Amino acid sequence: PESVAAYGFAVFAMAMAAGRFFGDRVVVRFGAIRLLVLCSLISAGSVGALILSASVLPAFAALAICGVSDGNIIPIVFAVAGKTAG
Repeated sequence: PESVAAYGFAVFAMAMAAGRFFGDRVVVRFGAIRLLVLCSLISAGSVGALILSASVLPAFAALAICGVSDGNIIPIVFAVAGKTAG
């Protein structure tokens, strides 16, 4: 059981890195605010799927989807915060 949790975290972290790697191109294509809303909705849905999953493989898929979407949320928020005056 402990190793399953470690594998789950590894899936999430690798998916987050992949999402971050391609995130800048996606932001340019779709826009920061639109991508922020979309990633937030995808992240919330994948966490819901994670909670409802009954076995390991669907849980890992939900973690991967959550990681890809979360890999773009914080960089977008920091970029928008850096551009605001005051």
